[in-house]
Amino acid sequence: WLLGVLGGIFFIGVGSLGRVAGAEPPPPPEQSGQQEKQEKPVPPPPPPKPEEKPKETPPPAEKQPAVKESAPKETPKPSEAPAVKPATEKVPEKDPEKPPTITITPKPFKVEVTLEGYLEARDTQELVLKPQVWMDWEVVSAVKHGAQVRQGDVLIQFDAKKLNDAITEAKAELRAAEIALQLAQLDVQWAESVHPIDLALVERTQKRFAEDFERFFKVRQPLARKEADLMLRRAQYMLESEEEELRQLEKMYKADDLTEETEEFILKRQRFFVELAKFFYEEAQKEHEAATQLTLPRREEDMKTDEQIQRLRTERAKASLPLLLQKAKADLEKAKLVHSKAQEKLAQLEADLALMTLKSPADGIVYYGRLQDGRLSGAETTLFRKGDKVLPGRPVMTVLKVRPLTLVVDVPEEKFYAVRPGLQAKVEPKGLPDLKFSAVVAEVDRVPVADGKFRARLTPALDKQADALMPGMACKVKLVPYVKTDALVVPKSAIEQDPLDEEKAYVYLVVEGKEPLRQPVVRGRQKETECEITGGLKPGDKILAEPPKKKDATP
Repeated sequence: WLLGVLGGIFFIGVGSLGRVAGAEPPPPPEQSGQQEKQEKPVPPPPPPKPEEKPKETPPPAEKQPAVKESAPKETPKPSEAPAVKPATEKVPEKDPEKPPTITITPKPFKVEVTLEGYLEARDTQELVLKPQVWMDWEVVSAVKHGAQVRQGDVLIQFDAKKLNDAITEAKAELRAAEIALQLAQLDVQWAESVHPIDLALVERTQKRFAEDFERFFKVRQPLARKEADLMLRRAQYMLESEEEELRQLEKMYKADDLTEETEEFILKRQRFFVELAKFFYEEAQKEHEAATQLTLPRREEDMKTDEQIQRLRTERAKASLPLLLQKAKADLEKAKLVHSKAQEKLAQLEADLALMTLKSPADGIVYYGRLQDGRLSGAETTLFRKGDKVLPGRPVMTVLKVRPLTLVVDVPEEKFYAVRPGLQAKVEPKGLPDLKFSAVVAEVDRVPVADGKFRARLTPALDKQADALMPGMACKVKLVPYVKTDALVVPKSAIEQDPLDEEKAYVYLVVEGKEPLRQPVVRGRQKETECEITGGLKPGDKILAEPPKKKDATP
């Protein structure tokens, strides 16, 4: 127990010496005890028997466990006291190490560019269903995707029943249009022949009516009035004559004072003639009145109306007869158009009927849908089962020859500089990584095909072992656009960029006995971490691996 107390006192003294020397103050006793328990790598040697007593002491004696447990580890012997000196000696060590340097020596340097590409067949025949009028395309049968076909083989057979019905109907419409055209032609011929006759007839009728109209008012009407007057006067005269004769007879027979049977008969007859003459006279009066007050005025009014109507009919006829001829000609043109459309419709339907059997235009392999940028596009690969409908105007199939192949690469704009015709490339198919081959850049588009991408086409060098390569396969393409065997190369981390001019760059030359010198350099080609120096350095120069801090650099 006594030894433990002495060890604690010695530990406190050593800590005081450390604070005096500038070392950090020790942690509180409780914390130091806990740290010692956590950091104690090796268990302390078993304490002597007298030290086991505190474990059996009552709780008040447990206030000293940290000191007791640390005592065996931290209590140094008198000979170990100088071990505190190394902790105090680390603080004043401020001598900086020499910065790492690089010696400039020529070495091989190359720029390698890796791009993504795909194989494309040079000879492809895309089948797009382009009917002229028919829109109902129902699949009856179709070859499978990937089938090998020859030119003329049936690829898809469509149901043609509805189309055949439409063709029958179109033929009937064409026959009706032909008849309508013939009638229209006859109408034009009739109009052209009859038009002069009708026009002459109208003019003649108008002339005759004008003559009758004039004669009516100049001749017929005065005669009619005079006739009515004469008829009235005649009836009046006949009445007067009969009455006079009756008076004379009565006077004569009365003077004789004799009346015989013959005389009586003559008187009776004469009285009847008088009565009849009175009737005729009354009738003549009424007829005269009707003629002068009704018949003649009405005929005059009717003649005037008829004259107006006839004049309008003549004007209308003169205006309408040329129009009727024009209409007949227009109807003929319309009939020709209808006939032409009927012919065209029938021809289009018959042409679409030929598409009901879709045949291969060449030898090759069948791909459903369209090969676009080396990939099958659209959902066409799921179609072409019996009963499926095919939409016109969309790619149906693509028949392609698997040889020759072209390697197509879409070059990002930032790598456009690296691709040029004639450049060799190493190609690795993604699906067949062991089947590597070489290729040569054949052409590079100068106009982008997409936003920030230019298309390049490479000619691959394939042998018989490359038969497994198929159009549409993706490939990794490696190009080496720049190679130099004796380039001066430095890490990019050794170059300092001018903050005001991006074209200017510097490195720091190491000169014996002097501060590093800021040396302007000319940069050449660059890679991810290295940069070629084409001016400002020479072999044997030594530069700093990193630019120094501004306060350390020579102004």
